[in-house]
Amino acid sequence: MSTIGSWNDLKEYGIIPLTGESCGIGMRMLCDVNEKGVEILKEFFGDTIEFKKKAGWNDQECCSIMLPFGIIAELGAFILLQNHDVVMTVGGTSTGYSESSWEKYGEDLCAVYRNSGRNFRTYRKRGTAGTRNVHVMSGRVS
Repeated sequence: MSTIGSWNDLKEYGIIPLTGESCGIGMRMLCDVNEKGVEILKEFFGDTIEFKKKAGWNDQECCSIMLPFGIIAELGAFILLQNHDVVMTVGGTSTGYSESSWEKYGEDLCAVYRNSGRNFRTYRKRGTAGTRNVHVMSGRVS
């Protein structure tokens, strides 16, 4: 079981938080991103963004990006699904489970959060083309 619930939890995945002061509207965190982080973010955003390699703000990373504060739960779930079968997100924190752990505890966890009125979401690997899907009519990866 692994958990991602804060900016500091993203460091081991190559996304290094620096400061929220860089955003003029107080909505985003400036992060340095190394090669590992670039690969994760490119896949997360559907390979729709390009990163220009240059020294990050702290000179040891390959580039920087401003990420919205609210992205942690979804990005955390996406990262955890690389090595876990099921991810549950509650209150901005994502926790990854093996299939056997989820079979053992998942139903009870869902019941606890459902009964408490807290919002939660579960994610599983279901893509027909990795983290994407093949469009049925065209055969293209969407």
